[in-house]
Amino acid sequence: MIKETSFIAYQDLKHSGKALSQKLKVFFYIKDNPNVSRTQIAKGLNIGINAVCGRVNKLLEEGHIEVAEISPCPITGKKVEKLRVRRKE
Repeated sequence: MIKETSFIAYQDLKHSGKALSQKLKVFFYIKDNPNVSRTQIAKGLNIGINAVCGRVNKLLEEGHIEVAEISPCPITGKKVEKLRVRRKE
C-alpha cells in the first residue's frame, strides 16, 4: 500500500515534469550502461533509490527496458536484476 505522503510527492513530481525528466535520465543511463542495477543507477545519477525504482518500474511496464540477468550487484553484493534497453525485434 502506498503511503499518502508518497502519493502526494509523486503527484507533485508528475505535475512539475520532474518525473518525466528523471525517467529520461534513467532510460539514457541504462542505455549507456547496460546490465546495470537500480542501486548503480541511483548512485550514478545521484537520485534517490525510491525515485529510480519508480522510473524503472514505469520503463519496464512500458516495454522500453528489460531485465538482462539476475546477478550480484557490485555495490551491495545482493542478487539483483540487471537492466538494459529492450532489444528491437
